[in-house]
Amino acid sequence: MQAGFRPVKRLIRLAPRSIKDDTIPWHPAFAGIAPSTHQRPTLDQFLSEVLRQALHFTSRVIPSDPHDAPPQNPTSKRPTRSSSSWRPKSVKKVDGIDVRIYARKLRPDEFHVPVTGTNSSASDAHSPPIDPKEETEYWFARRSVHENLKGEGTASFGEFEEGLKENHAENEAEYTPGIKWVRKLVAWEGAGDRWADVSMSIYEICHGLPPGLSSRIFPILLIAAKTSPSEFLVISLPLKDTHLLPESAIPSYSASAVVAKYVAVERVRVLGGVEGGSGQEADGGVVEWLMCTASNACGWLPMVVQKGKIPGVIAKDVGLFLGWVGGRRRMGKGEEELEESEERTGGGGE
Repeated sequence: MQAGFRPVKRLIRLAPRSIKDDTIPWHPAFAGIAPSTHQRPTLDQFLSEVLRQALHFTSRVIPSDPHDAPPQNPTSKRPTRSSSSWRPKSVKKVDGIDVRIYARKLRPDEFHVPVTGTNSSASDAHSPPIDPKEETEYWFARRSVHENLKGEGTASFGEFEEGLKENHAENEAEYTPGIKWVRKLVAWEGAGDRWADVSMSIYEICHGLPPGLSSRIFPILLIAAKTSPSEFLVISLPLKDTHLLPESAIPSYSASAVVAKYVAVERVRVLGGVEGGSGQEADGGVVEWLMCTASNACGWLPMVVQKGKIPGVIAKDVGLFLGWVGGRRRMGKGEEELEESEERTGGGGE
């Protein structure tokens, strides 16, 4: 481990980290903005920690049986909380698919306790003091299960990987009507010596809001990683001070947009499939798509209003993504049929 570096206990959180923060790996684009200190983690160190925390988080935040509500305590009128403190909120039907929504409120004094599922196990892990201005985080999660095949209303694991892991932000802008633009500011080359299939970049993503409300720009550190032949993670960590980077769009939109923040972890994996050999993905089974997120649109939009909108928005994303995948699949099939037709007719011309 790099001398002086101490893993930060909780990386999966809504409070944004500055690009000047020495808990983020150095990049040449930071030259003149922040020093390259010996306390900064290497890319390998940072990726190891954030991926470990993300896997831990997603494996513990949802109740052990996601189809059941917490058991009732016969002596109390209030439902008993699961050990993870997440609670089933609703089941939304999206194009015939059950999308299960969960919710959790995370107070500042809970940020560094084991129940959050994000603590570093390192004995020298750094636990910053609680900031009295730290906000309570309102987390939501959704879980959906899909047949692992290329068919109407579903998608294969390979299609999930191609659409969510590869070019995540750019693809999301294609199937999400509310996204106005995305801009990649920084990309780490090589993405670490220990990882064969992982990427890390800084993005600014602009979301439009209803008339009368300013657009929101979300600066994020985007990490996408294959953790096994049949599982991958996509992690979005909030950042600040990205306006200092030469490629930033924030200075151009300072009068018409508000800088906001969100954090998200998406975990996609095959359940019940037959593992393929030589690093191949599993065949059969179902694809589980789990997403956990917290956000704050900032500005004058009250949190109580935001919380009421999030469950519907994240559930709708399931249908938008699958519809986009289906459209790409049909387009690809059409192109194949056209090529076959041209081959049969000798190219269709001289």
